Amino acid sequence: MQNYKMWIEGKWVDASSGKMIDVINPATEEVVARIPRGDKTEVDMAVKTARKAFPIWLKKPQMERIAMANKIADAILKNAAELGKLDVIDHGTPARMAGFMAFGAAG
Repeated sequence: MQNYKMWIEGKWVDASSGKMIDVINPATEEVVARIPRGDKTEVDMAVKTARKAFPIWLKKPQMERIAMANKIADAILKNAAELGKLDVIDHGTPARMAGFMAFGAAG
C-alpha cells in the first residue's frame, strides 16, 4: 500500500500533524493508499507559495504559458489510463466513464 505526500513549496511533504487518511476502495472496502491529513498549516503554506508564484506567472509571455499548459495536457493524456484506474479504485466510477473523464481533463 502506498503512502502519499502533498506537493507544497516545490517539495513533497507530510502533514505537520503526522496524521494520515485511509483511501478506501468502495467496491472492496480495502484500504488502497494513505494520504496526509493536511490542516491549516499546509493550507497556509500552499496559499503563501501560490501568492508568491502568481505575479511571476502573469509576467510570463502568453506562448510560454500555453506551452506549459500543453505540457500538462500531454502528461494527462500519457497517463490517462492510469488516472482512470485510480478513479475507479478511489470512487467506484464506472471504468468507461473514468477513462472518458481522464482524457477529457486534458482537453
